[in-house]
Amino acid sequence: MKQILDFLGAELASPAFYFGALGLILSIIAFQFKKHKQIVLLKLSSELTFSIQYILLGAWTGAVLDFISVIRNFLFYRFVKKGRSTTPVILVFGAFVIVTGFLTFDGVMSIL
Repeated sequence: MKQILDFLGAELASPAFYFGALGLILSIIAFQFKKHKQIVLLKLSSELTFSIQYILLGAWTGAVLDFISVIRNFLFYRFVKKGRSTTPVILVFGAFVIVTGFLTFDGVMSIL
């Protein structure tokens, strides 16, 4: 395991590593459930955890985009629960993602 982490440049002592691992675990667990509410709750938790990881790494584009995704998915959940169309949410958050990408762009590496 240490060789893999060394190869990837990951550091076990880094809090970012643990937030990333927790986010991955929550994401995998989310798809083991059948109920929409449970899946959404775990996906929201996963995205929030990844957002914290990106903040710790100084990757602001990823942090902001994941946080936007938390809000978007919460609104999707609310709209679906009330039987409303999600098209407005898709359009508004699509615009947010584009604007955020431009505002936080810091070279090619910020896209990755």
